Amino acid sequence: AKRLKVVFLNCMSIDLVRDVLSNLLEQLNCKTKMTAKNMWSLAVSNVAKCPLPVLIILDEVDELLSSSDMENVYKLLEWPHQASNLLMIGEEVDGAKRLTDAHPFQVLPIHWI
Repeated sequence: AKRLKVVFLNCMSIDLVRDVLSNLLEQLNCKTKMTAKNMWSLAVSNVAKCPLPVLIILDEVDELLSSSDMENVYKLLEWPHQASNLLMIGEEVDGAKRLTDAHPFQVLPIHWI
């Protein structure tokens, strides 16, 4: 039996958090059309109503760090603090260093590998 819903996203081909959320919603079989206005509420509600805990694996996560929308990048990486059924793994050592250098006092709930 499945115990986890795994969502793997390669950030090399993704420029914006909006694209991450769009891919996440697609993999969660969300049928509602995502807009810039509803993207966060739609993602949060779909993860919350998923019957299994959701594990998001962000490969090449450092690609998001060159985004012009860093507010949403940090919101994405902090999301597991607000969601009891969400885990996130970021794969890219350089990305972890750049994030912690930029915000040394901020603990991000993302596991780096």
